[in-house]
Amino acid sequence: DIRVYRVRPDWKTGDLRDDAANTLLKRLDQVTDDDIAMMRSQYESDWNEWPAHKGAPYVELNNVPGYQPDGDIPGIAGADQTIWYVANDLGGNATVYGSPSIGLEMQMTLWAYSSELFSNIIFKRVRLIYKGTLDSREGSKIKDMYIVQWSDPDLGEYSDDFAGCDTSLSLGYIYQSSQSDPLYFNRYGLPPPAVGYDFLQGVKVPSPGDTAIFDFRYLPGYRNLPMTTFTYFAAGGARSDPDLGRYSGTKQWYNLMRGCEPRPEYPSCEPFTDSLGRVTRFELTGDPVAGTGDLDGRLLPPGDRRLVLATGPFDMALGDTQEVVIATVAGLGGDNLSSVAIMKNNDKFA
Repeated sequence: DIRVYRVRPDWKTGDLRDDAANTLLKRLDQVTDDDIAMMRSQYESDWNEWPAHKGAPYVELNNVPGYQPDGDIPGIAGADQTIWYVANDLGGNATVYGSPSIGLEMQMTLWAYSSELFSNIIFKRVRLIYKGTLDSREGSKIKDMYIVQWSDPDLGEYSDDFAGCDTSLSLGYIYQSSQSDPLYFNRYGLPPPAVGYDFLQGVKVPSPGDTAIFDFRYLPGYRNLPMTTFTYFAAGGARSDPDLGRYSGTKQWYNLMRGCEPRPEYPSCEPFTDSLGRVTRFELTGDPVAGTGDLDGRLLPPGDRRLVLATGPFDMALGDTQEVVIATVAGLGGDNLSSVAIMKNNDKFA
């Protein structure tokens, strides 16, 4: 039962040819009837075995406690497809950035809608539960924690991209540095799109008199934090990726989360400086459509970009749950800059 679960309400009658092509890495004209039958069988299994008891969301319809596949609907209410899986930090952490396991469980829910209005938006809820390990002591607490949306997006041809952010939207994004991208034009005859990540719902922190959103409900006495840091890596730039396989990598990442250069590592803090010479927690806040402000390309040429969006700090006591909701939003205009404008409009709609 440890797997990625995927459901869609029309699995019995819907056209699953595209699902099979994506799952099996085939062209549409290569998909067979057996492939489609396999997809329908998998959807049936995921519907019947939907792991609501582990935390997967579902719509209660029959007023019987718990999930019943013949009476309730698995997934997010109204979504045309929902994906859910669970993971934890109990193995392999040290090989990544040298950090020991502390007993964090992550529940990932992704959902989308087939409506044209939502056709360029994918929603993602990341829920973290501090369950601890066998060695965790009563009263254990994670202090000044952050959650990061990290991405290494290759927008078509990877070597000619720019990055940017919009603090008013809690949005970090990638766009093409020129009007045309070789991959999109040569393969699809299209101008380049723009793609971004938005903290629609940041972590909740105590705030008397305010109201946050948590678990799709209003939560009085709290507020949701916005994006609190945006930075990026650029191939060929002075800032290199945190050290892999060593605890220094963890401390370098923590610096990035709080608006500091990764080196010298935590507890030192050398703040970010943008292309206009200003100290900031948010790099590349300029408007590429208007050509104003702190823009990518002034310090480094176009190239491979990696995005870092952070929200925090917050505390988690043993047994606590936190979550963020993130939208992945795309926009396609007539050229690289109009795609940025359309992507931001789609983000506002999200």
